[in-house]
Amino acid sequence: MLVLMLDLESDDWAMIEPEHIRLLRSIRQVTGWSQRQLGYELGVSRHTIMRWEAGQIQPYPGRHLLIERLAQRVASATRHNNPDAA
Repeated sequence: MLVLMLDLESDDWAMIEPEHIRLLRSIRQVTGWSQRQLGYELGVSRHTIMRWEAGQIQPYPGRHLLIERLAQRVASATRHNNPDAA
């Protein structure tokens, strides 16, 4: 689902990226994982990750929770490995 936001001053529509897409991309950027590796971690196929990132489908609520938990673990590990980044 695409979320739209109206800027009342300019009457232009701005598209806002869904949370799950931002999380997936952040996880892959920080870890260097491929879509296949991320899919393995979440128990889904590379094709599903590709479709989630493209906004073609949305993860079920249970999967979205797994994405959030994985993002928290990655962030925690990143802070632990690089205390200056916090």
